[in-house]
Amino acid sequence: MDKISYYNIETEHNGNILLYNTLTDSLVSFTNEEYSTIQILFQNLNIFKMEYPLLYEELKKAGFIINESFDELDYIKLQNKRIIYTEKDYHITINPTLDCNLTCWYCSTEYNEAKHNGGMTLEMVENLKAHIKNILLEEKATSLHLDWFGGEPMMYFDEVIDPIAEYSYKLTKENKVKFTQHITTNATLIDESKIQRMKELNFTSFQIPIDGNEKRHNKIKFFNNKVIHIEKSSII
Repeated sequence: MDKISYYNIETEHNGNILLYNTLTDSLVSFTNEEYSTIQILFQNLNIFKMEYPLLYEELKKAGFIINESFDELDYIKLQNKRIIYTEKDYHITINPTLDCNLTCWYCSTEYNEAKHNGGMTLEMVENLKAHIKNILLEEKATSLHLDWFGGEPMMYFDEVIDPIAEYSYKLTKENKVKFTQHITTNATLIDESKIQRMKELNFTSFQIPIDGNEKRHNKIKFFNNKVIHIEKSSII
């Protein structure tokens, strides 16, 4: 015996009816007339299966119709447990500092009143290394991704980013764990040596915020009272 999936939803779109199953991510489109017939057939699956066997089987394959013994909620709970306990990709966001070398007017930090304490301390760096080691060796993470944020993280590249990134790179390589890194930075502190070092430590992506076109950008980005000028060619 079969039954209708609890996770079917319908909506109108461009004069048609879209039937979507949120559990299987399946989508099918019907005309209004077709869907009126489908709704009647859904109320008697035996007749549906007998009169339209091909359509019935396709809808069953897509999850709109399911076996009566199948508990969809138990299935969702099982999938959730699988994600928690078997997929061990570990993503950590690290703020080396909350300070920044720029004073953009829209920033959430009140620079005139904020009392920052510089960057992460040596103790924090060592504690984070220990945490990463535990995640890799004890929790058996299958991948590690470090996401550097701030403040401006490049202000503490040598003191924080480099030692943690190097430690993570070596540990993941030794244990054959995938390792990637990303950094969000205003790019004012990047130079050739840092670029080379980031390549060596497997930085795979970065984000540099640009505040609109050249004219608007140059009204926003400041070193205290000194504007940072960018050329059109540097944006491309």
